[in-house]
Amino acid sequence: MQLIDVREDWERAVGAILPSAHIPLGQLVSGSANDVIATLDAGKPTVIYCAHGMRSLKALAVLRERYGFTNAQSLRGGYEEWKTL
Repeated sequence: MQLIDVREDWERAVGAILPSAHIPLGQLVSGSANDVIATLDAGKPTVIYCAHGMRSLKALAVLRERYGFTNAQSLRGGYEEWKTL
């Protein structure tokens, strides 16, 4: 399984689920993160997360439609929910 954190740099500096690739949503949407995406396996189970689960849903759509991530899902509740587990 691979994890993708789509939060901003300052959010990740506070804490993250590791190991995870870091691709801020704005970079993903603009296409400026192709170098990081190239290191990932689009067919591998992938969990995308943000702070609360909203940005990760947008990222999920982009990854599926633009990059062919067929086995990806958004972490419901995001990082904030994960911290409570």
